[in-house]
Amino acid sequence: MKRFFAVLAGILLFTELSKANTVMDNSAPNPGGRSRGMRNNNPGNIKETGTNWKGQLKPTQDPPFAQFETMVYGTRAMIILIKRTYRNMGLNTIRGIVSRYAPPSENITDAYINAVSRRTGLDPDRILATEGDYKNVIQAMAYHENGFDAVPDILYYQANRMI
Repeated sequence: MKRFFAVLAGILLFTELSKANTVMDNSAPNPGGRSRGMRNNNPGNIKETGTNWKGQLKPTQDPPFAQFETMVYGTRAMIILIKRTYRNMGLNTIRGIVSRYAPPSENITDAYINAVSRRTGLDPDRILATEGDYKNVIQAMAYHENGFDAVPDILYYQANRMI
């Protein structure tokens, strides 16, 4: 019986990820009722900055946001940005990462920091030390950007393996 439910859960997850791994039509303001991050296969709503991300669609059809071929590529870009670029800049706390990622000129940064902190259970000024810390922060940020669990574990690990 446990195996049946495990197989069923796998099928349902595969079905959802298959839907998410298609390029969405962005010709309408909100086609299919999906969040911008899902339409663009960009769960972090990363802006187009001239970086040539693997799997990025150019030119973007939804300025100023980047668009990706699949959710795996969009998640990969988010992981690289936060775990590599920001960490190399010395940004290794929720407060540091979110303050750079979602500056007050464009966001209610303190609310964003608090939301990520609550969702992860981590103090916003605690240094992120483990792979699990970074995974949880990235997932919480994608949740904040999209309003739901946009980066499940399987997608995170698949994207992380591509780096």
